[in-house]
Amino acid sequence: MRQTLWILCGLAVVTLPVHAAENVGCTTNRDLVLKQAKTNDCPEEEAEAKAITCTSSGMADIKETKRLAALVKLCMAKPKKGAGSGTAAKAETKPAAATEEAGDASGKYQCRGVDKDGKAIAENASDKTSVDCLSELKKQVAEKTCDGSAPDVEFTYQTFTAKHWTKGISVKARCKK
Repeated sequence: MRQTLWILCGLAVVTLPVHAAENVGCTTNRDLVLKQAKTNDCPEEEAEAKAITCTSSGMADIKETKRLAALVKLCMAKPKKGAGSGTAAKAETKPAAATEEAGDASGKYQCRGVDKDGKAIAENASDKTSVDCLSELKKQVAEKTCDGSAPDVEFTYQTFTAKHWTKGISVKARCKK
C-alpha cells in the first residue's frame, strides 16, 4: 500500500512518498538484534526478533518497536559467542589480588590500594561517601607500607563500580614520623 503525503511549503506543494506497510524504526531495531545475535550468545532474542514482522500500524507498531529496542539491549548485554570457555582459563592465570571481584569489604563505596605490580595492598568500604573510603584506605596503606625512608608512599586508588575495579588514579599516603 503506497500513500502520498502532501505538504504545503509556502507557495509550493511538495509530495513525499509514505510507506504505510513498513516501519523504519521497527526494521532498524530488528536488524540490530539479528546483527548482535551473530556475535553475542542470544538465540532467544534472535528467534523473537525474527517472529516480529514490523508491518502493523498504530499502537501495535509502537509496541513492536519498543520490544525490539528491549531485545537489542538484552542481546548486547550477553557475552560474546565462545567467550564462556576462554574467560575461565584466563581468570585462573591472574593473581588473586588482580581479579575483578570485590574483596571482603562490604559497603556502598568500596575501594582498594594497589601497588605498582598490581597487587592489592589494602581494601576498605564505607557506607557514607567515597571520600571516607579513601581517607581510611590511606591510613591502612600508610600503616602497611611506610618504613620511614620516605615522607609518603604512592599507590593506585581504585573503586569498585559496575562489577569491576576501575583503572585507578595515583594517590599518596603520608607516613607518620
